[in-house]
Amino acid sequence: MKLPHKRNDITGNKHMEPVYPALFDVRIQFPAAVDDSQRELVLDNIVSVGGLNANKLPGTVTQKFKGVTRTFAGAVVDDTSQVVTVTVNVNLDESNSMFTYKMFKQWSDLIYNPMTGERGLAAEYAAGTSITVTLFNKKEQVFKTYKALDIFINEPIPDLEDLNYETNDPWEPITISFVCDRIDVIDN
Repeated sequence: MKLPHKRNDITGNKHMEPVYPALFDVRIQFPAAVDDSQRELVLDNIVSVGGLNANKLPGTVTQKFKGVTRTFAGAVVDDTSQVVTVTVNVNLDESNSMFTYKMFKQWSDLIYNPMTGERGLAAEYAAGTSITVTLFNKKEQVFKTYKALDIFINEPIPDLEDLNYETNDPWEPITISFVCDRIDVIDN
């Protein structure tokens, strides 16, 4: 009889490869009103992406039956929204512009511009937007793709608040939070 670690060894001669969370590519489709001429620089400054869990379940419901509470899965999913986060470095380009911050701030201002009080419509800040995250192996062969559709920024863009003459550290990466109602998942 084989020992359990040998009997249950599925990696043996199958030459399996682990999934590495650092092997991914991100593409963002900005709203038409945002100047995305520096899109590639912004994408190069992305540090991490979170919230790609597209799985939703109905909440639970309870029912009394002869003095006992029973719990069941609900009939409908009551919240289909998904929150996706993108963490990016904030740097200056050759023209001394905080290009990453600027692009996401332009997008945020389409929703609500605190300087003018102007509010936007979903057709301006969400229609046609997307974040596509592609996962691949070390040979850049794609095995999974997430696509968040009609996304928009749902929290204020973090700003540089604390200044200090005694620090030599750069501004920490900022996290941009987006919301959407749907994430398509494609398993290749």
